[in-house]
Amino acid sequence: MGLFNDIFLSRDEKEVIDIHNEISLYWKNTNDFLLAHQKYIQDLNLTFKLNFNNEILNVLPNVIVSSLIINNFSQKNTMYIFSQFMYYFIFGWHKPNKIRHSDEYILTSLEKLDENIIKNKSKIDKDFPYILNKNISKKIM
Repeated sequence: MGLFNDIFLSRDEKEVIDIHNEISLYWKNTNDFLLAHQKYIQDLNLTFKLNFNNEILNVLPNVIVSSLIINNFSQKNTMYIFSQFMYYFIFGWHKPNKIRHSDEYILTSLEKLDENIIKNKSKIDKDFPYILNKNISKKIM
């Protein structure tokens, strides 16, 4: 996202973009799109001692990235949807930290991923024609 576009974004959208940008750095360093997502979530798990089970660490990035790429989503849009999933469905509308949703909630949300992808109606972020319907996720207080 460019600086000009950032002034039109909400705090939540800016947090999602921050996650997106962090994953971009992992991608640049690994030169492997899927591995970048896997390393990102593994590093979060270690940094914040999140105690993700192996299913989340291994399956979540594979399911999200693979299913979107197979359905002809661009890598940029795939990374954005993954970032939204992290922000809304794992960390409950917070940037990555020690508080997160339960493994069951995360896996249930992952199962419903396809149902929750909607067309992006925003005219600001045209790079992302599809987004997650954030309104169905629960906030953690």
